[in-house]
Amino acid sequence: MRTPGPARSLTVSVDLGTGRVDAMVRGTVDVRDVGALRGDLLRLVTPGLAELHLDLSAAAFADYTGPAALVHLLHRCRQHGVALHLIAPRGSSAHRALTESGLRAALRIDEGATT
Repeated sequence: MRTPGPARSLTVSVDLGTGRVDAMVRGTVDVRDVGALRGDLLRLVTPGLAELHLDLSAAAFADYTGPAALVHLLHRCRQHGVALHLIAPRGSSAHRALTESGLRAALRIDEGATT
């Protein structure tokens, strides 16, 4: 019998605007929670959406799964013509993970301010 793990430590808060979504990920992104995170983020890409701004400044990337989820999100955004803007300040866990994975060059990243 499998013992349930601790409660999900990852949250996504969303502010919906006309043609734009601002979302913020808080908590640790790891193999345990990345499936739910990926689903949460992919559901944000809907018809009529022009821009998705994703603030990763409060997210801690524990392993490779976080950048992989962002690749899925990038593909979904491109399929639907949505501009994806990531916010990952220099020195943040997300910035380090995106740099180490080589994704920083492929993604539009605001390395300064947060939403």
